[in-house]
Amino acid sequence: MIWKATLAFALLASLTLIGCNSQKASGYQPKPSKKAEVKPVEPGKEATLFPMAEGNQWTFEVEAAGRTDEITLKVISISPMEGGIKARLEFTSGTQVIDKQAWEITSNGIFQLSAGNPEVTFSPRQTAVPFPIEVGKKFAWKGTALLPIGQAGPSSHKNEVQAWQLVDSGIGRVTALPIQTYAEFMAKVDGQDVPATMASTTYWSPGIGLVRYVQRIAVGNATSGQTLRLKSYVVK
Repeated sequence: MIWKATLAFALLASLTLIGCNSQKASGYQPKPSKKAEVKPVEPGKEATLFPMAEGNQWTFEVEAAGRTDEITLKVISISPMEGGIKARLEFTSGTQVIDKQAWEITSNGIFQLSAGNPEVTFSPRQTAVPFPIEVGKKFAWKGTALLPIGQAGPSSHKNEVQAWQLVDSGIGRVTALPIQTYAEFMAKVDGQDVPATMASTTYWSPGIGLVRYVQRIAVGNATSGQTLRLKSYVVK
């Protein structure tokens, strides 16, 4: 999966405990604050991992290359298709569109069709989340797409569905499903093909969408990375 965003940052949410005075009122027993619990998505509601409605948007804090920024992902349009829906989305930084994407959601999963500006079509489409959700499930992809370094070309991916977990975000701690991806591809550096790899984890939260994305890239001996952390969202 490709999130062609340039910058990102992560905030750690903190838990506040309720204290009590040494002189307690008669019959009063202070109760500790409730701990967040992992709440996986209900069967049949897997599509809520990426809520698709025109106008839905997610704002992220981003960190990359020692820089920080804020970017927004917005659903521009929705169109019905046989067995599901197709959505067009845009990443913006301020007023600038930095990435255009197309997605499909069907009973079989969440799929990415394209990314980039100009847009690059993925052939075949990439599976982001397979349905039904099975922790430990492994799935692979091989084809042509927008590479993590911004070039278009062939790559191969190995993916695994990880266990549900609580994830810190700018909106607090939320339940999320991590999808780990390891990709191999060739990068053009000074006109030469150089072996490259990408390792990433995408965290999806029911009823919210993408809450965190961590990516690390190695091109030859050079490495880089970026992290997106959800700051706010609007979902219809």
